[in-house]
Amino acid sequence: MYLRINYKRPGGKAWTLCSIFKYDSLVTTEKLTNRFTIISTIVIVAFILTSLIFKSNENFLTTNSVIGFAVWAWLIFDSELLQENKLYFGSIVLGLTIFLYGQFLKSEFSEVNKSVQVAISTTMPIFFLFIQRPIRFAFKEIMKREPIVDKPAPSIADFIYTFIIWMTSGIIPVLYFSR
Repeated sequence: MYLRINYKRPGGKAWTLCSIFKYDSLVTTEKLTNRFTIISTIVIVAFILTSLIFKSNENFLTTNSVIGFAVWAWLIFDSELLQENKLYFGSIVLGLTIFLYGQFLKSEFSEVNKSVQVAISTTMPIFFLFIQRPIRFAFKEIMKREPIVDKPAPSIADFIYTFIIWMTSGIIPVLYFSR
């Protein structure tokens, strides 16, 4: 069903209600794109600054771990971003970059205990992105709507969806790198 309401402003251009929806969608996509660009830039700059600021291996690796965890949390709770294909694939590129950087750090600082922590935290964002999409599509197929990742979860189905992607993307990298 498609709702169309025509309206003409006095002395103005005619428009329809469906054109308002398209405009709102465009504005939302622009806002999401801007938010993704800004946060991605901040993340990359933060990784670069850690290498310039910290001289101690412990502090350097801890800071990189925190950044990895922060990106993981951002991706989990910014579910609108991952609903746009362009931004989802941009997130994949960001996640792969962080993952490769984390693997580089793990190999360079293998003698430091924190290197495993860095490997875990930099793997979590890309692992989350790989599991989120199929689980989201399964949720949409079963529930006939987008999952809502919010606190508190509006329904038990949304809670289960959030819990599964949160726990899976957090626990499996920990188990893998702890062996």
